[in-house]
Amino acid sequence: MAVTPRASLDLIADNCTSCMLCIRACPVWCMELDAHLEVRQEGARKRSTLHLDRFRIDYRTCMMCGLCVDICPFDALEWSAEAPEPVFEWTAVPQDGEPHA
Repeated sequence: MAVTPRASLDLIADNCTSCMLCIRACPVWCMELDAHLEVRQEGARKRSTLHLDRFRIDYRTCMMCGLCVDICPFDALEWSAEAPEPVFEWTAVPQDGEPHA
């Protein structure tokens, strides 16, 4: 998709692993990501994974350079033709109704 001056980014939350590569790649630090660690027992081994709780982009600072889109190995960010709000924020809704600690 061709990037227009009024493009924005879409988060595909199901693809996001909270690896923070997009956050580190941003030259103007316009993004924030919050995640929590979950540890589960699989047989004799413990496995830990990060789960996305909150993702935020401040479009007042964003240069629309696309580095975050390019670096994401999981295709969790993509270009959108929609005009962005000044701040985009995605927040997870806990399935049990309780906030994550």
